[in-house]
Amino acid sequence: MADSYFLPELLREILLKLPAKSLLRFTAVCESWHSVITSFPFISAHLAQTPHSDTLIVRRYVSTSNREHYSLFQDSKNQPFYLNFTSELNFPFNIQLGYFRIIGSCNGILCLADDFFRELRNLILWNPSIKKFIALPMPSIKPQSPHMFVFGFGVDLSKTDDYKLVRLVYRKTDVVVNNDPPEIEIYSINSRI
Repeated sequence: MADSYFLPELLREILLKLPAKSLLRFTAVCESWHSVITSFPFISAHLAQTPHSDTLIVRRYVSTSNREHYSLFQDSKNQPFYLNFTSELNFPFNIQLGYFRIIGSCNGILCLADDFFRELRNLILWNPSIKKFIALPMPSIKPQSPHMFVFGFGVDLSKTDDYKLVRLVYRKTDVVVNNDPPEIEIYSINSRI
C-alpha cells in the first residue's frame, strides 16, 4: 500500500503544499490518494492555501485561423496599467463557427458556451491548470417560441459543495421580454443532472 507509511492527516498536509499539476499526477499513485486529492474539502483547502495573485486570463479570437487563444497575464505592481505575459494556455477545443463565450469562472474552472448567434452548440467546464475539461449535456428546455436565455455558473457551498450551471429561459414577444416568469434549469456537476 503506497500510503501506509503516512498518517492520513500528515499525508493530507504534505499534499496540500504541492502544486495542482503534481497533485493531478499523484491521483494515480493509489486509490486512497485519488480519493483524498479529488475530494471537495481537499480541493477547497488547497485553493484557500494557494497564494492569490493578480493573474488575468485574456481571450482573443484569430479569424484567419478560426482559433481562440487564451493567455495568462500578471498584473505589474511596479508599472500601473501594465501586464506581464505569463503563458499561453493550450485551448483544446475546436469550434465550427464563431467563438466560445466565458459564462463564468469559479476556483480556476472556466464555464464556456459556444452560443454564437444565440444557438447553443456546446457547454464546457475547463480547468486549464490541470488541462482537463468536461462537455456538459445540452439543456433540456427547448422553447418553441422566440426566447432569450441567461447562464450563471458557481459553486453551491450550502450542503453539497457542488458546481452548478443555471440557465434561465425567457419567452419573448417580438423584441420585448414577456412578463412571465422564466423557465429555470439547474445542472449539478456532482449528480450529472
